[in-house]
Amino acid sequence: MREATPGDVPTLARLMDLSRDGWTGYTPVKVKELEHSLTTGELQVYVQEDSAALEVYHRENATQIICMYPYCHPQAPNSMEDDLIAFAKQLSNTRHIPLEISVPHTREREIQKLIAQGYVHSRTFYRMFLQGDNLKQVNAPELPSGWSFKTVGAAAFLNLHNDAFRTHYGFSPMSLKTVEGWYSEPDFNPQDWQALVVHGKPVAYFSIGKQEDGGHVYLLGTIQEAQGQGYGRIALRQACHLLKQRGVDRIQLGVDTGNEKALDFYKRIGFEVAYANLRYRYEPRTLTL
Repeated sequence: MREATPGDVPTLARLMDLSRDGWTGYTPVKVKELEHSLTTGELQVYVQEDSAALEVYHRENATQIICMYPYCHPQAPNSMEDDLIAFAKQLSNTRHIPLEISVPHTREREIQKLIAQGYVHSRTFYRMFLQGDNLKQVNAPELPSGWSFKTVGAAAFLNLHNDAFRTHYGFSPMSLKTVEGWYSEPDFNPQDWQALVVHGKPVAYFSIGKQEDGGHVYLLGTIQEAQGQGYGRIALRQACHLLKQRGVDRIQLGVDTGNEKALDFYKRIGFEVAYANLRYRYEPRTLTL
């Protein structure tokens, strides 16, 4: 087992795409994005004999490690898949924090492998789509005098996001390094990172992007003191309007199924559940004397 370097990116991209052929919700790897993530340290990838890989996200100050289900070449032995699932547990034990592996709900075989190694289902995240007539009905919000949308820098965006989610279950504050890494990505567009400003005060924000599978709303939130006043709805409408202007025929986002308030909010806008990603959790061993 070795840790991948940016020089491994072309081989890794091919491996990942081959491994995920036919998986729900998977989009082909963007080589430049993968190289950037490895270079900045946002992502670690552990490789076994160039035929299997484990994708690991562990942000600074995070209280858990997040992994994608192991990537394995279609002709690789099944033991490699099992080895990487076990290796993920070693990472958890070494770093002394829990680890969660994400897998679509349609992958029953992979789910059973996780259960067999002691992983326990912990959370479910819906992928929701806005498309068809629901998307056609989305227009730019009309803003009262003194309201506007403005692009924001990395530090300002970080403060908005950490404030908005500080009371959410399982939330770990983002670091400036993480957000600056996103702002330095090759396809960075400042118009994708905006805040709703009301009489000089930023109250809500969004982050968006256009991919091969349509538009994405990556991050969306309202600061704590301004929640419940409709600012989030206005920010989401603006985000969807901007993506619609870029010609997308579908917009997607993710939501924790435990966040019933957000789930209902997205449904009222017109988003519909497309599929679910499951998180399976491993708790590190604790030594007792």
